[in-house]
Amino acid sequence: MKATFLHFDVQQCATGPATGAIRRIVEAWEAIDWFEPLRRDSDLERAEALLREHHRLAQSCEGSSLGTPCEVRPSIGDGSAFSALCERVRTPGNGWDWKYGSLKTLAHRHKQARGWDRNEHAVLVPWGGGEPSPLTGHVYLKFEGHPNLVVSSLYSKLDPREALPPDLATAAEWYFSYAQSDFVECVEWQLAQKDSRLEGNPFFPLVQCYGAGGYPFSLSPTQYVLHAFARDA
Repeated sequence: MKATFLHFDVQQCATGPATGAIRRIVEAWEAIDWFEPLRRDSDLERAEALLREHHRLAQSCEGSSLGTPCEVRPSIGDGSAFSALCERVRTPGNGWDWKYGSLKTLAHRHKQARGWDRNEHAVLVPWGGGEPSPLTGHVYLKFEGHPNLVVSSLYSKLDPREALPPDLATAAEWYFSYAQSDFVECVEWQLAQKDSRLEGNPFFPLVQCYGAGGYPFSLSPTQYVLHAFARDA
C-alpha cells in the first residue's frame, strides 16, 4: 500500500539548489510499501542502522559532538503488537512525547537559524475548487480566493481502511499521520539548508527507515522499539 500525492508532482519540482535532494526524498517516500511484512530479514538490520543514524544526526544537530547512544530493540510482530505500541506511546507514563518532545523543536530551530519561512515560498495557484486540483511542483500553495491560506502540496493520501482489518487500520492511520510529518520536516529541512547534500539531514534516514520496513517508536530520548511486520509462516 503506497501513499499518493493529491497536488504534488515531483517531475515539475524546481526548488533551486535543493532540487536534487527534494526529488530523492520524495521518491523515497513514494516507494514505501506501508504496513507490509518484511521482505527479507536483512531489511530489519538496515532499518535499525538507519534509525541509529537518524538519532546520531539529531543528537549532533542539537549540539552534542559525540551524541548520546541510543538503545534500539527490534520487534517483529503482527498488527496487534503494532497497535499496542501505538497505544503505549500515545499514553506515555513518563511525560515523554515521542514526536513533539524533540523532533519538532529540532526542525523549528533549524529553519529559524537559516531564516526560512514557508509563507515566503507559497505560490498562487489558479484553482477555485470546482474542478480537479492541479498538479504542481511547488511545495507550498495559495489558492485564488484564499490568499492568506498557505497549503502544503506535500501531504499525501493513504487509506489503510481499504487494505487492512479495522483494528490495525485505526492504529495505522494514526501512525501514518506522524510519519508524514517526518517526511514534511525532511523536505523543509533541505529547503532551509538550500543545497542537495542529504548527509546532514536527520529526517532522511528516518524516511528511509520506513522504506526498509521499520516502524520506530520512541519511548524516551534514547530508547526505541523498532517494529516490523512478520511474514506469514
